[in-house]
Amino acid sequence: MLVYVPPKKWAKGARSRRGVRIGQAPPVGRTPRSLDHAGAFRHIVPASSDWTRWVRWALVCTLIGLFWIWQRTMVVKVGREVHRLQMERRQLVDEVRDLRALYARLSSFETVQKRTARELGFASPPLRILEVED
Repeated sequence: MLVYVPPKKWAKGARSRRGVRIGQAPPVGRTPRSLDHAGAFRHIVPASSDWTRWVRWALVCTLIGLFWIWQRTMVVKVGREVHRLQMERRQLVDEVRDLRALYARLSSFETVQKRTARELGFASPPLRILEVED
């Protein structure tokens, strides 16, 4: 007699002491337990049980969660860096504007004339009126 133990999904009915179904042929597409090499250990170590599936899903969800938290942390960090750089740029633009205004004021003709007269002792030339004939 050929001995066969079906998977637990469709295994209903009388069983012997060793869990072998008595007096039925295996369904089509299934191998008998006697031909299965790992069949003796099937009841000791399940290939894929519910808890291992849940552990895998929990591990995958944990990794996805950790990646999401890391990504959000990096977005906040980069946002703060962008804000700091924008403030620094604004300060530099203001400083450039102030320096250009100072350059324009110091390089004007009146300012140069006053500084040369005061620091170097230059005097302004006497004013002469020239008559031009046509």
